[in-house]
Amino acid sequence: MKSTHQNPFNGLVEVSEARRKFLDEWFFERALDLKLRSIEDADDRADAADDEEAVADWPEPAAFDKAIEVGDIRLLSGSMTVDPVRLAYVGVLEVDGLYALVAPFSSYQHPASKGEWLTGIDATPLRVMQLWNAQPMPVALLARSWKVENFTESELANARELYRHTVAGTWPPADLREMIGLAIHSPDDVRVDYQEEELEMFTPIRAEVFRLQQMLEEHVDFVRTQKVADLIRGWRRPVLAAAADGSLVVPVILLRADGTELSLTAQRLDHGYESGEGYDSRWEIHGWPGIVPGLPVYAYANRKALAEGAEPLAFDVTFGADGNRVVFQGELESDFKKLSSTELVLLVREV
Repeated sequence: MKSTHQNPFNGLVEVSEARRKFLDEWFFERALDLKLRSIEDADDRADAADDEEAVADWPEPAAFDKAIEVGDIRLLSGSMTVDPVRLAYVGVLEVDGLYALVAPFSSYQHPASKGEWLTGIDATPLRVMQLWNAQPMPVALLARSWKVENFTESELANARELYRHTVAGTWPPADLREMIGLAIHSPDDVRVDYQEEELEMFTPIRAEVFRLQQMLEEHVDFVRTQKVADLIRGWRRPVLAAAADGSLVVPVILLRADGTELSLTAQRLDHGYESGEGYDSRWEIHGWPGIVPGLPVYAYANRKALAEGAEPLAFDVTFGADGNRVVFQGELESDFKKLSSTELVLLVREV
């Protein structure tokens, strides 16, 4: 957990008092949330047995609303997040065949960053949308959720426009700009910790996207597979590129000693280049706690290069002491730029 952050107002001009207040309020909410979590963690450990008995007595949930439409606001089932207790809501921005593009709602009441939008919806869980955290989601998985509300036509239009600006890294028109938070300028900003938590929250969804893509590549004809793969890439690229603070996420394949494979993810933590000094790009692998430090790591430009047996990209790679941190180092700026590609795939060999 980072303990310090640079002043987020540095480098900004013509920032309204309303948007400055968004950040003040968000910092207050965040501090309160972390304090409550520390208290709840202690209580949860003491009452774990009682909790299990209580869950067994919960009533059966209502049937899922399986018909999905653009503009839906839906409550996800607990299995779709790493915290089954959290009430996780998403807005459906697009639907195209097997996939929908969804954006989660924040658990806070004020936008934390440029990629978060104060929706104007009165319902407390739907006040702030995380457009920076938008992601593709299999329609079959999204069907295991409950429809709770609809966007109005104007709300949906605003959400889509802000998503496009978030993807492109551009600023929206003045009226919409007043409904978003302030940009993050430093990797040491405490809001990066919050974004990392939120990315991790929806790991099961990204894992299902990767699983479905692999299944299609193995069992469906090439043309249909390519169409689906292109769709996934088209959505994955802006979603990941929007995390300009260094939280790019790419797939990792862990090749086990027994010949089996595990699908993991790697999250970029820090990424910097200085002329004459070279680059340093640090990543953390999620989804498998037992990686041993020092295992071989290979980076490929994309899945096709890996599947066709192409040579891996040339990087100097080291593991951190805990086995889950990977550091790419080198001198060429051209190589450094390859580590910003959302097509990147990492291969770890457990040999």
